[in-house]
Amino acid sequence: MPALIKLKTSKVNENHIGKEPVWTKMDPTKRQSEILTAFNWYNYHFSYKEAHEMVLEYLLRTDKEHIAKVWKNVPYRSTPNGIGWLARMVTVGFPATKAETAQINTAISHAVTLAKKPVDTSAEDDAANAKTKANIQEIMREKAGLLGGELEFMLDTYLADGIPTKHKIVPITMIKLANILPQHVPSLVQHWENVRNEFKEAYVGNDNDLNEAYSVYTKTKLRNLVKFADLVIADLNSYVTYKKVTKAPRKRKVQTPTMQVRKLKYAKELKSLNLTSIKAEKIIGSKEMYVYSPKKRKLHRYIADEAAGSALMVKNNTIVGFDPNKTVMKTLRKPEVQVKDLMKASRPKTRKFFNDIKAVEAKISGRFADDIIILKVF
Repeated sequence: MPALIKLKTSKVNENHIGKEPVWTKMDPTKRQSEILTAFNWYNYHFSYKEAHEMVLEYLLRTDKEHIAKVWKNVPYRSTPNGIGWLARMVTVGFPATKAETAQINTAISHAVTLAKKPVDTSAEDDAANAKTKANIQEIMREKAGLLGGELEFMLDTYLADGIPTKHKIVPITMIKLANILPQHVPSLVQHWENVRNEFKEAYVGNDNDLNEAYSVYTKTKLRNLVKFADLVIADLNSYVTYKKVTKAPRKRKVQTPTMQVRKLKYAKELKSLNLTSIKAEKIIGSKEMYVYSPKKRKLHRYIADEAAGSALMVKNNTIVGFDPNKTVMKTLRKPEVQVKDLMKASRPKTRKFFNDIKAVEAKISGRFADDIIILKVF
């Protein structure tokens, strides 16, 4: 018999989720909850590829080498992941019931039968140039299909467990782990509504065919099946709400200061006053700025609107985020002297210098021009 394959899991995940479930002892009253706990563990760590490998290991360790040879050619997604989890559990010592063993073997037989069917190659030439790589829509549809299979397997497990009135089956856990798109949920809901309606009709007992098909179940068990279908439907609908609530807001692309000021028009230097402009990137996030327009001899002072928690920013060719009441401009009578004095002043003295200029204050639109030179930024 081949050695037991050790599953590869992250040490970090093991610290939070725990190690692979073991089956040395089992409390019969907690059987269902322990099975669901194990399924959640496998669902968290693995996907359909590992589930396929677990079935292969199960076949090799149960003396079914002839089936194992065929299984290697069976597509990964041909069976629900739950079959792989259950097969692995049996391999490591889980005491499966006859019904559970039959579930595994039936699913394997069905997948093998499909794999052996001849493939129609009549359209092979037409499809020779078709893209083989699945797009994201196809992948997400497959995930929804796999979830559908997992939910069906959950129902099979519930049936095999005797359809108890009290159980610890929580479909929403499996649904969240599947992480399907909300738009794929309605088709699953429709299927389970059909299942529920069939259970309801069997419970009422007006259909002879259904009466015969469900004759092995008592009224209590039929009522429990209706409640089980209602639970799955409710959890599917809850999942849609959950996805809407937890949907992360669209992340805006972070722009560097250089990118933000790329459309800002300003003069890099002013030869008449022997001035070089401060780089426009320094405006981003600043609280105070002084600029000069030689064409109209206007000295502009920008003050950030700190009451609104803002800072000076640039949008296209306009300064934004300033306090409209404190941001003003004044006309300089002797710019060659006044600008020179301004450049020598410290930050507090710069403010005093501006306030002492005897000129009428005017409001600023924030729009820049080719002649404006950036003098100071704080």
